[in-house]
Amino acid sequence: MANVEHYLPFLLKWEGGYTDDPSDHGGATNRGVTLATYRRLHPLATKDQLQQMTDDEWKYIVERFYWGRCEANAIRNQSVAEMLVDWTWLSGPQAIRFAQTLLHVVPDGQVGSITLQAINAINVPELFERLRIARLRHFQRIVQRHPSQGRFINGWRKRVNSMVFEA
Repeated sequence: MANVEHYLPFLLKWEGGYTDDPSDHGGATNRGVTLATYRRLHPLATKDQLQQMTDDEWKYIVERFYWGRCEANAIRNQSVAEMLVDWTWLSGPQAIRFAQTLLHVVPDGQVGSITLQAINAINVPELFERLRIARLRHFQRIVQRHPSQGRFINGWRKRVNSMVFEA
């Protein structure tokens, strides 16, 4: 089964420290955690408090709101789990619906027993590659709809393409 501890170093590699880039639709972030997400823990949090987020808070957010949302502990293949969680990290719950469409299950945005069964029953190298291609297409659509986001696409592509399938 997949393990969040294996994913954390990858995530930290791609998510630096604090930034508040006006061009980034996510707004202020610290290690990839947006202020909106941080406020799920601390409803009245400020940007300064986000900037001071602890390692334990960051790890809890990853585990609870992303890894847990994807039920990644129940996914048999680490690479597939990381691809799905990372897509959710960057794109929100719609990523789960996109993945469910690839799996030919009802795209309800919830990873339940039917979605898990589909993930764990399919040819995993094929699923990994289909998720990778779908993510790249998704990023291209973002840039087509919001050209200002074009400055981020090379980084998004590098991130996705740096993910390597392991059996």
